Amino acid sequence: MTKKESAAQPEPSQIKPEAPKSIEEIILDYQKDKYMAVPLASFWATVLQRREENRHRTFTEVSEMALRDVLTGVVDWDTVKKAVTSSAEAPATSAAAEKAPKG
Repeated sequence: MTKKESAAQPEPSQIKPEAPKSIEEIILDYQKDKYMAVPLASFWATVLQRREENRHRTFTEVSEMALRDVLTGVVDWDTVKKAVTSSAEAPATSAAAEKAPKG
């Protein structure tokens, strides 16, 4: 590498990480159907609220997390369907196990 090339490239410590985008910017930049993202985010917020690590958060915080996950492509309909069905099956199986005769 020549001196010019090494001088033109900033040191890794000099590179500033990008600030996370606000939720408003993410909404404006979203290219897919925004009207389908709203119910998806609503279902995903319900799934997140049921998780133990999110129980201390307000619904507004969880809703913003869910909307951010949906708009950035972290979750899709398949992910939400799997999470909803697995959370619906878990209490049913534990309730059935409690009702089973011990013997």
